[in-house]
Amino acid sequence: MYRIDVNQRLLRPLAVTLLTAVAAHTAVPAALADDGGERTKQRQPELLARDYAARHLSRLATETLLWQACPDEPAAYCVVDDSEKEGHARFIASPAVQRRAVALLAEHDAPAGAYELRVDLLAVEAGGADRLDGLSPAARRGLEARRGELGGGHFTLLDSGFVRTADEAKTTLLADREVYEVYVKLRRGVRGGRIEVRGIQLSASRTTADLTLAVPQPAGVVLTASLDVGLGETTVVGTTRLDEKRDLLLLLTANR
Repeated sequence: MYRIDVNQRLLRPLAVTLLTAVAAHTAVPAALADDGGERTKQRQPELLARDYAARHLSRLATETLLWQACPDEPAAYCVVDDSEKEGHARFIASPAVQRRAVALLAEHDAPAGAYELRVDLLAVEAGGADRLDGLSPAARRGLEARRGELGGGHFTLLDSGFVRTADEAKTTLLADREVYEVYVKLRRGVRGGRIEVRGIQLSASRTTADLTLAVPQPAGVVLTASLDVGLGETTVVGTTRLDEKRDLLLLLTANR
């Protein structure tokens, strides 16, 4: 892996200029190598330059998270160029590394007093056995306590997501190649050890994970609720129809 220490002020302008130019191309040709008398051209991954602006992190914390997104692999090229503006930085890396950077900032760029909210999307179907690998113990307990109310049957975990917020946030979940967006809005503060969720909404996205579908899928709200949940507890937000045989079930777990 090739990294440039951006704290070396004399080298930073040259490094950023070179790698920004590299990022403008879809592929970066490496030096020609002599391989048994034949000259071959190797290609490196695409590099992109992206500016990040954190709302609740210092400049140093933002840069540190961006470095953490860069994997320890020989083919990984990463450059972090700091900014004079607090919480801002330019990051040059491959698209996959950029996605990791976005996820890290979404997890850590949260205001003081934020809570971690986990949302789990499950399918409910009559008969069969549960498939809940990856579901937290708290979510399992909450689900088991409501099994009778949900009509029995078995549960399959489709996807999970996390947000950290003191007011509002959103994340996306995947269910059978369809993308769903979860939006959560909280009332600030904890009352009686419980968080008041002023609104939680599950919407079908216009995008789809099935690359064979050229036509955008219709969007729309499929579930909405207001509720409260205790720290460390899981509550059932609600259910909606997924297909002829299954329902969608949304769980919410709150942690400090």
